[in-house]
Amino acid sequence: MIEIFIVLAAAATPAAPASAATMPDAQRVAAARDALDVLAPPEGRRAFFDQAISSTLKSFTDGLDRNSSLQQAVEAKPEVRIVIGNFLQRQRDLISQDIKETEPAFNEAMARAYARRFTVEELKKLRGFFSQPVGRKYLSTIGGLLGDPELAAWTAEMTRRTQGRMHGEAENLRLQVMNVGGGAK
Repeated sequence: MIEIFIVLAAAATPAAPASAATMPDAQRVAAARDALDVLAPPEGRRAFFDQAISSTLKSFTDGLDRNSSLQQAVEAKPEVRIVIGNFLQRQRDLISQDIKETEPAFNEAMARAYARRFTVEELKKLRGFFSQPVGRKYLSTIGGLLGDPELAAWTAEMTRRTQGRMHGEAENLRLQVMNVGGGAK
């Protein structure tokens, strides 16, 4: 179920702010809200956000665990681990508060994104499909499919590659910026 929210969130993330000309009509938005109540039931949205926060912080923690300088600091001063734990809890609390404050806007953005992409009739068909046993099975299974060990291994490899080259890429960017216009002055 969590991964379907990621797909829904991606659909709701505009490339640029929506202008009045791209705002869907009220009937389509209402149909989209109705469909989303089946696709992404309100009671499941909180769980989605909690899982997203946990996943984000786990990725961050995994990166910290691979940081040899930080590991040396923890070995030298075990209380550093408490500081890190407090930092992570603060981040969780801040993100949770941000989500609580912005969730209504997220829900509306998601409804409008669907309303821009689907007609009222298509939204009714989506709602109908996901109300049926096979549609509910799809929604309950998609999370497990995306969490399959092979896909999880692929995700871990992509994360390792990305994080592994980030320092060098940041240094390359710094050098390029310094060289813009003939170099640093």
